[in-house]
Formats: sequence, structure tokens, C-alpha cells
Amino acid sequence: MVSYGHECNQITDTRLTDPAMQTPTPVQIKTAIKVLKMYAERLNEQATHSVIQMPESRLGADYSARIQSQAIGQISHIEAVAAQLTNWLDEIIQPQKQ
Repeated sequence: MVSYGHECNQITDTRLTDPAMQTPTPVQIKTAIKVLKMYAERLNEQATHSVIQMPESRLGADYSARIQSQAIGQISHIEAVAAQLTNWLDEIIQPQKQ
């Protein structure tokens, strides 16, 4: 039997949808956006704490710059995904309002 992202019930020959392939509900998307924002805040807090703990030396300044740069990159990616989810949520909700 070939699988195309769904399973076939052998007894009733009814197609079952794969939960991984289902469109998430608006509530699930809102939750994902909220979690991503909280994760970005946490990364920022951790980076700030790490920078504060660095010794005041050239090496400490280099490490601080690297920590800040990595945090900015990670947070930018998280914010981009959150923005994509927000757009997707708007697309899902729009037809429901009509």
C-alpha cells in the first residue's frame, strides 16, 4: 500500500487524516505565536544576563558581542516565523468572517 500523507483503515476502507497534515486551528496558531514571543523574550533575557556576567576585558567584550549578535539573529528568525504565523492566521480567519 502506498501512503500519501494519510492512512487507510483496512476494515472500513475509510481514509483517516494524518494529524501532522491537518491545518491548525486559529487557537493553536495564536498559542504558537505567544510561545514564540515568550521564547524570544527569554533568549533576550539570557543574552543580557550572559553579557552582564562577562569580565571587563577585550575577550569579555568579544564574547559579549558574539552573544548579542547570536541572540539578535535567533530573535529575528523567531520574529519572522511569528509574523508568518500571524499572516497565516489572518488568511484563515478572513474567510470565516465572510
